[in-house]
Amino acid sequence: MNIRYPVSRNFLALTIIAMAAGLMALPVLAATPSETVQLRQETMKKLGKHMNAIKDFAMNGQGSAADVANRAGEIGKIAAGIPAMFPEGTGMDEVKDPKNGAKPEIWLDWDNFLKAAAKLEVESKALEAAGNGGDQEVIKAAFQNLGKNGCGNCHKPYRIKLEK
Repeated sequence: MNIRYPVSRNFLALTIIAMAAGLMALPVLAATPSETVQLRQETMKKLGKHMNAIKDFAMNGQGSAADVANRAGEIGKIAAGIPAMFPEGTGMDEVKDPKNGAKPEIWLDWDNFLKAAAKLEVESKALEAAGNGGDQEVIKAAFQNLGKNGCGNCHKPYRIKLEK
């Protein structure tokens, strides 16, 4: 007997992905606004370390293309969780912290913020593919694109420039 299920495999796969993304958000949901900002800052520092290591290879040939692919994959994972790291009430106006540069525009322009986070994920996958290809010039171009169109899509409109 052949049983047909009303749910398609694509729908099921998307549901599983959404559930996994939801589980990633649980630590943020259980945290206070200050703890959420601290977790967000730590996560962004990890992202920055990945970018610096990739830059070392892209610009100076230090490291390996395989490491670039690995780190770009990690950036993609971080990008997928970015929206969950920005619950309402964690902006620079609500959580006073000299390292909290989250502008109120994030929540006023939430749909575009989500698109910017998604763009970071897309660009990180392109960089991961370039890393898997191994060509330093292709990696350099993908890295620059990630910085400009991935990171820059959020930093320019949604983050104040922090003093070092």
